[in-house]
Amino acid sequence: MKHVTRLLVIPATIASCYALSIPEAAAASCSAKISDQWSNGYQMEVTINSEGNNLQNWQASLDFTQAPDIVNSWNAKLSVKGSLVTASNLDWNGNVPAGESTSFYIQGNGSGNAAAPSCTLSQASSGSSQNDTTDSSSGNASSGNSPQATSSGGPDGYTFCANEGESCQFSGTKKVAYGASGKFNYETATNSVSCDNSTFGDPIYGSKKACYYQQDQAPSNGPSGYTPCAKEGETCQFSGTRKVAYGASGKFNYQLATNSISCDNNTFGDPIYGTAKECYYGPKEDDSGNNGGGDTGSGTCPVKLYGWATVDGGTTGGGNVTPQRVTSLSELRKLAKDSQPRVLELSGTFTTGDEPIWVSSNKTLVGIGKNTTIKGGIRIKGDKNIIIRNMSILGNNTGRPVDSIGVRGSHNIWFDHLTVTDGPDGILDLTKGTDHVTVSWSKFYYTTKNRSHRLALLFGGGSTHGDTDTGKNNHTIHHNWFGKNLDQRMPRLLFGKGHIYNNYYNAPGNSYAIGSGSWASLLVENNYFKDINSPHRFQDSNPSYITARGNIYDHTTGKKDTGAGGSGSNPPKAWTNPPYQYHLDAAKDVPSLVTSCAGPQ
Repeated sequence: MKHVTRLLVIPATIASCYALSIPEAAAASCSAKISDQWSNGYQMEVTINSEGNNLQNWQASLDFTQAPDIVNSWNAKLSVKGSLVTASNLDWNGNVPAGESTSFYIQGNGSGNAAAPSCTLSQASSGSSQNDTTDSSSGNASSGNSPQATSSGGPDGYTFCANEGESCQFSGTKKVAYGASGKFNYETATNSVSCDNSTFGDPIYGSKKACYYQQDQAPSNGPSGYTPCAKEGETCQFSGTRKVAYGASGKFNYQLATNSISCDNNTFGDPIYGTAKECYYGPKEDDSGNNGGGDTGSGTCPVKLYGWATVDGGTTGGGNVTPQRVTSLSELRKLAKDSQPRVLELSGTFTTGDEPIWVSSNKTLVGIGKNTTIKGGIRIKGDKNIIIRNMSILGNNTGRPVDSIGVRGSHNIWFDHLTVTDGPDGILDLTKGTDHVTVSWSKFYYTTKNRSHRLALLFGGGSTHGDTDTGKNNHTIHHNWFGKNLDQRMPRLLFGKGHIYNNYYNAPGNSYAIGSGSWASLLVENNYFKDINSPHRFQDSNPSYITARGNIYDHTTGKKDTGAGGSGSNPPKAWTNPPYQYHLDAAKDVPSLVTSCAGPQ
């Protein structure tokens, strides 16, 4: 059975469920299981199965043995009355095609072994899994008393061609929109296409829909096999999951998206500075053996800034200034340190010796291809608005620079798609009041265990640094790979608010992974811990807080501390609502996603 959501699935006790008050043809059912459990709580997955015809809306009833203490939920609207919980679909997951399923999730408090509730579908509407039936007297698909779609309600640049249940006909290959009232699904067809839910899916339940084909456009300047869908600043719309290219003049960044995506620098990053760009979508991912249009390499991996580096004005580095190609160490030292906004494209290997590369404000350093390498280190002190992407940074065996990357008293920095190894003291240190940093899609490891220090990420110099760190040290760590020979600090964070999500931890023999101490509050969610000792723990005796949810613990040992730890005045509270939007992948998908895309591309 194909599953339309990609969220946490862990084998556990399952409660069998059955359909209620649903037409026999729908043959729908639901099931509930405890997917994760800890000393004072649990996580439950509830799956809605459409085993016959398409489900277009659903409502499930969960009958617990006692009133549940629910603290969080995803992918459904909940109503709780005593021991009975009623869950209904959201706008985006009410339509469950025949033979597929969708899931929602509940977290609750409780001690002992949590029991999954019984589950029934108390309400569901079904639609035909075949082509819509047609009223012979009118030639239009019947749909109760829904109003007839008109020929003037299509997207801009599209021409009306058929009402729901009819055939949309045209000449050649065109993009076709199906829907009403500004809500459309899209398909690409040649000469004709059936205008119905079976072909397009249902973009707006209970409304009469129509089809519109896209008017002829100028020849595409996108990648081979891709279809133009939007200009910069618009929304690219299509049907299904596809790879989308954004750029111009042969230079493109790529994202995977489902049904639509914003066509702008914020979503894709800027592949060609100072040039008007467009979006183009590729074949459906399920239909393409080469993962979309034959493009490989960096095109398959995400490049978008999320997290703390998006706040306080955001992080743009050198912005839209004309990029400069840099191939010599002397030129890199000079341009990275000066006072001008710059975008520096690095190519080759730069061996720094004991003196690191100093990077000042309003700079972007980006490696070209997968092989750009700095042997030595990078330093940032008292600066802001810096992006460092797509390169390897290898620590020296001489003991200097002491850290592969060291940042002091700086803010709004984005480290992305890096491989960082063998820091003599540590790999990445953020200290002395550094704030609003995002570390994403990077790989951290040591090449040998024969080192006295095998430390990854230090966020805050120590519990006595409250004079510089109180109110600072707010950082986001996502989609990183903490790998072989690392011992600890993945990260260790003090004083600030840390968001640690969708990371892959696989460092057998470590002492601990995530440490929270000295007035820090951490949100640790949807990570995958494999062969890890003490996935998350309280770091010191001062007060701190850890919220952990949606993580997978695969053959782990030691501590998984949560809630409030330590003691002292002004203890921090749970921090669960970051002040920014972000995309959260299912924990079960993290190992394949991160090992495929972490590091330079």
